[in-house]
Amino acid sequence: MLLVLLGSVFLIVTQVQAQRCGIDAYTQYKISQDPKYAVRLTEAEHAIQEWLDANHIDTRSGGDTYTIPVVVHVIWKTATQNISDAQVMSQIDILNEDFQRMNADTVNTPAGFKPVAGSLPVQFCLAQRDPDDEPTNGIERRETTVTTFGLDDQMKFYASGGLDQWDPTRYFNIWVCNISGGILGYGEFPTGTVSDTYGVVIDYQYFGDQGTATPPYDLGRTATHELGHCFNLRHIWGDDGSSCGGSDLVDDTPNQGSENYGCPGYPKYDACSPSGDGVMFMNYMDYTDDDCMNMFTEGQADRMWSAIESFYPELLTSDACEPFILLALDAGVTDISQPVGQDCDGSVTPVVTIRNWGANVLNSVTINYSIDGGSPNTYNWSGSLASLATANVTLPAVTAGDGIHVMEIYTSEPNGSTDMNTMNDSGETTFSVFNTGVSVPVEEGFEAAAFPPAGWSVNNSGAAYGWERTLEASSLGDASVWVNNYDYNDPGAEDDLLSIPVDLAGMSGPLVTFDVAYASFKQGVVERTDALEVLVVTSCDGIATSVYYKEGDDLDTRTPTAFAFTPSSSQWRTDSIDLSSFVGEDYVSVVFRSINGYGNNLYLDNINISDGLANAIGDELRNAASVYPNPANTELVIEWKGTAATGTIQLTDLAGRTIWAGQVIGSNNEIIRISTAQLPAGIYTLLYVAEGGSVMSEQISVQH
Repeated sequence: MLLVLLGSVFLIVTQVQAQRCGIDAYTQYKISQDPKYAVRLTEAEHAIQEWLDANHIDTRSGGDTYTIPVVVHVIWKTATQNISDAQVMSQIDILNEDFQRMNADTVNTPAGFKPVAGSLPVQFCLAQRDPDDEPTNGIERRETTVTTFGLDDQMKFYASGGLDQWDPTRYFNIWVCNISGGILGYGEFPTGTVSDTYGVVIDYQYFGDQGTATPPYDLGRTATHELGHCFNLRHIWGDDGSSCGGSDLVDDTPNQGSENYGCPGYPKYDACSPSGDGVMFMNYMDYTDDDCMNMFTEGQADRMWSAIESFYPELLTSDACEPFILLALDAGVTDISQPVGQDCDGSVTPVVTIRNWGANVLNSVTINYSIDGGSPNTYNWSGSLASLATANVTLPAVTAGDGIHVMEIYTSEPNGSTDMNTMNDSGETTFSVFNTGVSVPVEEGFEAAAFPPAGWSVNNSGAAYGWERTLEASSLGDASVWVNNYDYNDPGAEDDLLSIPVDLAGMSGPLVTFDVAYASFKQGVVERTDALEVLVVTSCDGIATSVYYKEGDDLDTRTPTAFAFTPSSSQWRTDSIDLSSFVGEDYVSVVFRSINGYGNNLYLDNINISDGLANAIGDELRNAASVYPNPANTELVIEWKGTAATGTIQLTDLAGRTIWAGQVIGSNNEIIRISTAQLPAGIYTLLYVAEGGSVMSEQISVQH
């Protein structure tokens, strides 16, 4: 099915006419560079169809209109290519008219097609806030040394003579430049993955309806066409050459053999639509002249809306078009770079970034900072900070004891007066100080919403990817952690998840166990794999010792796949590592390192650091008792198969708090019942300690 879909939808059609659109060749280029791209297109199409099956938008209902912020990147080598602001704004106006079906030439839509003419409830606007939340007119310009750009996305990166994309979840990106080969423009189909190339590219000669706009493509319909592709519309004839077997995957567009040029007379018939109203040559997704195009259909509008809702819903709620209002006096905290993660000696030197959000120059501000809600320390900053400028400030050191801490930092009294907006004054950071580790066992199932868990830390090398909590898969409970290596294309990048430090002094035979799920990527002869390495650090700033390394077949928990891997309940494996060589160390942190190979998704769950010898004895006790049901709903039952040794039994939460405690009296076939009906859903630990010192530790999931 994959090959059929790709073959029908993305077939390159060679034309002798001017290349109205470059998306076919561009898509083939993307596939040649990354075999996963074809898979993502197929998965995205499945997602679109699922959305359409479950939803429908009446494009004529006149409901709410959603604003989509736009940034236009103008890249020029000659003065002519540096198109005017007015020309840019003319294109935005055209997009709004065309997508809302407010264009004057709707009167040219044939009567037979008017009943299916559709619109989209969106209003495009030039952004008024840039990614740094500074005022902008939504137009970014760069003089380049590049004469012409091709289909390889070089205009989308500053390093190759272009301009970098703005966050595609906040802005729709348009690049205007000189394109080689007579191509008017090209878009990029959505793939379900946030892409640093997503947007449209338009040649400067075919953008807007004034200035450099060149007939017969001088009414801005090239951008309308290419935005259609970005919102998952296909060419109306189905890209199947001249046969009638292709499809644009929309029901209310007539079958059509091939593209049209110029402006045919109505009705126009072909072998695929030989009667009635003929082919819909005036559709924006055909290749006719700009003054011939005038409509989308309702089905196309539904399909575009489904793409926005499925892949870029944040665009509909972005604040990037909200006017930027500067108050006279407004200072605040934008970032706290220190302390974060683990601090080694308890002497904490905070580093904070302050910003002058006000219109007036900031000459002074008080910076207040406290630990765990204690009395604040104050630091009086002085200088000269222009409007919207930032400054990094190193604050005097403070001392924190062992444990997990929260530091709050906030500003007050800018220029000695009242701050006119206190909403942006403060920030906080969580950090930990451990000169000695905590007692074992440590059990982490990542059920709490906060990530990383208290005392744990992450060191992610990628800006967009790294260790994250997910609810999409788990070996026990509802959550796990993962690295999205399927979309993470940075081979060799290392991302670390560091456990809370533990104290192994006096342990008999400590070990760490964890559940892992992974599948290598494989499509045809192309196979890529990532690696999981586990290391141990024996001091806060010590050298890491590798104790585990697996990749490829050794790491796989299912057969390799071309699709993004999400494990089922049976596709997990429990691995264990002997930590006996670290007995006696009072500070041991276990580091789980994902090493990227642009392969597939890696998952971890149910990480346990414990005294292995005690648990080995506990294994014998497990053979004598049944614990059910697990997961538990209203009640947990411990049923002894014979006579148990007397002792204590308790249920604790992930923070180590005792939720329930009782006695094992040692009677024959003893049954203990623990009510779980009122417990919050999550992971708990059942701990049995016999009088002889034997221990049974069992992880319990409570679900309601």
